[in-house]
Amino acid sequence: PLPVTPSLRAFINGQEVDVNRANAALQRRSGMPVQISSGSRQMF
Repeated sequence: PLPVTPSLRAFINGQEVDVNRANAALQRRSGMPVQISSGSRQMF
C-alpha cells in the first residue's frame, strides 16, 4: 500500500469521498495504471 501522508488523509476524509472505498483502493494498489474514466479513448 501507499504511505498515507497528511494531505492524502485529508483528501480521503473529504465530504465527497467514500472512506471505505478509498482505503480499499489504497490496500490493493499494485503500481499498475488503473482506468478511472469511462470516456477514455485510444489515441493513434
